[in-house]
Amino acid sequence: MESTRRRFARLFAFAVLPPRNGAVPLHEMGSGENYVGYHVATFLALHEWFATEDRPVPRILIMDQPSQVWFPSDYAGDGSHVLPDDDREALVRTYQVVMETIARPEVDLQVIVMEHADLEEQWFSDAVRYRWRADGEALIPADWIEED
Repeated sequence: MESTRRRFARLFAFAVLPPRNGAVPLHEMGSGENYVGYHVATFLALHEWFATEDRPVPRILIMDQPSQVWFPSDYAGDGSHVLPDDDREALVRTYQVVMETIARPEVDLQVIVMEHADLEEQWFSDAVRYRWRADGEALIPADWIEED
């Protein structure tokens, strides 16, 4: 049985995994998928705790491309890379957990994700505000950039 623990005083997250029965820090937990999954789970859990304990922490979480572990390093973001079914399902599950967390009123959390992956699920599309490839919108508007 796996359990995950958090020590808020030291902000240290680890898991207790059999057969080791000892603390396993995040950087030793195996694949990049595990690494991202535990980080997302830890950040969501921290924000849930901050909210339910009425702690003075801004209710915002910003994530930069959590899908990066499922894409090759030379991915151009042009839709040319098709994820294998298992990887796609893992990415969908990651975003489902985020959506389920922010849907709970007691959490009161805004999550901003900068992402290249664009899932076809309707709930995902409904949550997207800007598609930098299709809409020509970008995190930094083109008219802000000065050419030398």
